[in-house]
Amino acid sequence: MARMQTRDQTPLSRMLFVPPPALRHLVRYFHYEHGAGGPVLLPASPHPMLTFFLAGGSVVERPDGTCVHFQQPFANGPITSAFPATWLPGTSFITAVCESGTFGELLGLDILDLRAMPLPLALIAPHLRLGALADALERSTTGSEAVALLSEWLLQLASQREQRLLDAFQMSGQLLLMPSQSIAAKLGLSVRQIERRHLAAYGLSMRERRKMLRYAHALGLMIGHAGQRGALTGIAAMAGYFDQAHMIRDFNTFMGLAPGALSGLSPAPGADDQMRLLRYNRAEAAIITRA
Repeated sequence: MARMQTRDQTPLSRMLFVPPPALRHLVRYFHYEHGAGGPVLLPASPHPMLTFFLAGGSVVERPDGTCVHFQQPFANGPITSAFPATWLPGTSFITAVCESGTFGELLGLDILDLRAMPLPLALIAPHLRLGALADALERSTTGSEAVALLSEWLLQLASQREQRLLDAFQMSGQLLLMPSQSIAAKLGLSVRQIERRHLAAYGLSMRERRKMLRYAHALGLMIGHAGQRGALTGIAAMAGYFDQAHMIRDFNTFMGLAPGALSGLSPAPGADDQMRLLRYNRAEAAIITRA
């Protein structure tokens, strides 16, 4: 498949896929796009991701002003601040949005190396030998075919690393809400040990992850209520914020935007829509939030 195609040849289509049952402890969902192009805002997220291009690619501007071109598979850990990218015309890709806590063990990577900005897998994980998978994905013609190929590869990888995944340090969001001393007592570790192991597993301190999960919950509620104005006070309460001002501070930190700038978004993206990764219909929102 050619690396660049014109937008007329590849009209935009997008699909979200629930992973097969055997992968649901490792993958939240698959995001497939065909015929994308133009600028896009990549939202902050606590969830690590694995992306393969089927055609085209993207350009990401680093904080220092330099640009990085991605046309090969890449991974990113938690994105702690939204940043812009530009997809080449006719870009198609598939992304596995993964569960935190097991991503580093699954790929044999230090998730702390993947904070904030994506990195090419050929550079950071040459041991994965992705050539055959990347070639097969480029030959795929549908989202379902691409998901099947990536799912099979991830299942094989998980079976090879089964013991490491079983031994991985994990902390549920519910447990994370408890005071640190209570968590330490429950797990039989010191607070310092808990913090160190949590940072290594999730790429975030416990405090950072609490804030990011609360923000992600609120963002999911906004996506699920796309186009409905006047819902922010209720969303703030449901997401666990003290008040709407508290939520606004977090969104300014993670998104560089106030929640009000997102609450009125239409759920239907256009081919060149910079906010397309924040626009989903109700069915898609249910997959993203696991409602």
